[in-house]
Amino acid sequence: MAKGTADWDNECCAEHDGSIRSFENLDKKLTLDEIADEAGYSPSYLVTIFSKKTSYSPLSYFSHLKINKACEYLDFSKLKIKEISFALGYTDPYYFSKDFQKKIGLSPRNYRKRINIIN
Repeated sequence: MAKGTADWDNECCAEHDGSIRSFENLDKKLTLDEIADEAGYSPSYLVTIFSKKTSYSPLSYFSHLKINKACEYLDFSKLKIKEISFALGYTDPYYFSKDFQKKIGLSPRNYRKRINIIN
């Protein structure tokens, strides 16, 4: 996982993560306004309180959830990388691969290959 991922999971504030159902919609592209509206806060206030608790913005956290789900798909399914990208709301598989590599440090293909090396 990317540097700081474990810390992120441990620090994430459950009161906001659990109450924001939009975070369950990993196949969607969300805006800060949509997340804030669902949480019942203004966008600026949501960023302030969420960031204070987690050190991450709500949109960064949502992106983190998508990448974690991509790791699950790569580890436990035979879905093609293109199919995974679409399942997670990315409209461009190339952008998904670049985003994944930026956050994990490996391309989705190499991430999946590492399982074969381990086993």
